[in-house]
Amino acid sequence: MLEGNGKDTNRSAVGARVTLTAGDQVYKRELAGTRGYLSSSELVLTFGLGKSDKIDRVEIIWPSKDMTPQVITELATNKVHRVRQK
Repeated sequence: MLEGNGKDTNRSAVGARVTLTAGDQVYKRELAGTRGYLSSSELVLTFGLGKSDKIDRVEIIWPSKDMTPQVITELATNKVHRVRQK
């Protein structure tokens, strides 16, 4: 699970695009605050990695003017990782 912590006005990181690589598998998610009319979503991204025992790479493109990806490597599985925007 990844929980975003954005800077400035978008502290919930809504709109952040995340690409996670675990072994030969690549997963992509975008953090959305809603799914439809009068709904809300959990502001945590959850990835089902199957038998993978580690996360090789996470690339986050934060919703901001600077579209430079933030890269994090070698994360443990079965944990919640809180990521702060740089």
